Amino acid sequence: DILTKQQSFENTVFILPSQRAGVIVKKELKAQISVGFLPEIINIETFISQVSGIQKAATIPLLFHFYTCYKKCTPNPEKFDVFTSWASTALQDFNEIDQHLVDATTIFNYLKDIQRIKEWDLKTPIENTALMKSHFSFMGKLGDYYQEFYSFLLAKKWGYQGLMYREATKNIVSFCEKNSHKNYIFLGFNALNKAEEFIFKTMLSFEKTAIYWDIDTAFLKNNHQAGHFIKKYKSTWNYYQKNKLKTISSHFKNDKNIQIIGASKNITQIKYVGEVLENLTDFNNTALVLADETLLPVTLNSLPKKVDAINITMGYPLKNIPA
Repeated sequence: DILTKQQSFENTVFILPSQRAGVIVKKELKAQISVGFLPEIINIETFISQVSGIQKAATIPLLFHFYTCYKKCTPNPEKFDVFTSWASTALQDFNEIDQHLVDATTIFNYLKDIQRIKEWDLKTPIENTALMKSHFSFMGKLGDYYQEFYSFLLAKKWGYQGLMYREATKNIVSFCEKNSHKNYIFLGFNALNKAEEFIFKTMLSFEKTAIYWDIDTAFLKNNHQAGHFIKKYKSTWNYYQKNKLKTISSHFKNDKNIQIIGASKNITQIKYVGEVLENLTDFNNTALVLADETLLPVTLNSLPKKVDAINITMGYPLKNIPA
C-alpha cells in the first residue's frame, strides 16, 4: 500500500513496535525497491527517546539513583538491601503511572486513603500499632519519592520508559512542527497506553502521519476482545471520522495445517522438536515457542547441527544457567 503512494523515502520514518519487526520490514522493502534509499526504520522506544530528549537508563543504575533520592527524603533511611526489597516494585508503579499519564500526587494520596479505610472499623476501633503507623507513613511518602526521583532524572536527561513517555507527550507538538517535512508511518500497533494514544492522535492531526494497525478482520468484525482497542480508536478518534482504518488482514480464517503430537515428558518433546527442525530446509518463517522457558538449555543442545545461527526472543535468568 505504501509503495503505491510513494517511491522515494528520503524524508520517511517507519516506526515499529520492536527492533526485530524493523529487520523484517527492511528485508521486504529491499526486495521491492530497485533504486533509491530505504526509509529510516526505528522502534517505538527510540522514537519516544527522540521526542522526549530523554535517554533510557538501565534498571540497576536506576535503583542506585532512586536510593540517593530516597535518602534525601528520609531522615532515617533503610539500608540498601532492605530498600531494594520494595524499590523495584515502586519503580514499576512509577513506570505505569507515567505511561498512563496518571496524576501522581492524586494517586498516591488515594492509595494512602485506601490503606486507612482497610484498617478502619466503626464497631471495634483499634489503636494504630507502630507497624501500621510506619506503613501509613511510607504510603504518604511515596509521592515525595516519586517527585524527587522524577526531578532528579529530568535534570540528568535520563529516565525509565514511563518518564520518557510523559515527557514525549509534552514535546510532541513542537516535535511535529520542527519535523513538518517528514512523513511518519506507524506499523504493526494494536493496544496503546494513554501516552502513546495521545502521541498518535496529535501526530495524525498534523496530516503527515499514517498508521497501519495490527488487526485481523475476524477480530474486528466479531465481538472479540483482540479487537477491543482498535474498535475504540475507530469510534472515538476524530481522525477516523473522515479517514479509513488501514491494514486489516484476513489470515485468521485461512485454512491451517495443525498437527498434534503427544509426548510423555518435557525432554521427549524437545528431542522431537529437534527431529522436526532436521527436516526443514529454511528457518526464516519458523518460530519455536516454548511453554516452559527453563527448557531453553535442553532445547539449544537438541537443535540439529545445521542450525548454525538462531535468534532467541526471551529474557533468560542468570540463576537458570548451569554454569
